[in-house]
Amino acid sequence: MTDRSLEELREALRQRDQFFTLSLELFCRVDLDGRFLQVNATFKQLLGYSEKQLVGHHYSKLVLAEDRP
Repeated sequence: MTDRSLEELREALRQRDQFFTLSLELFCRVDLDGRFLQVNATFKQLLGYSEKQLVGHHYSKLVLAEDRP
């Protein structure tokens, strides 16, 4: 990679992270197994969970039992 392409990548990642962090929408990242990797502040605030209560746990923790397949 050239210095320019590395700088463009860094800037794109910075913008993505800023969007994720500052968004008023609920955003999360999950792994292929459905476990939370990251949640934004709005996600935590509106759902009433801390990051520690979510990260590493399966998303089904937030789905009512009767709504699970």
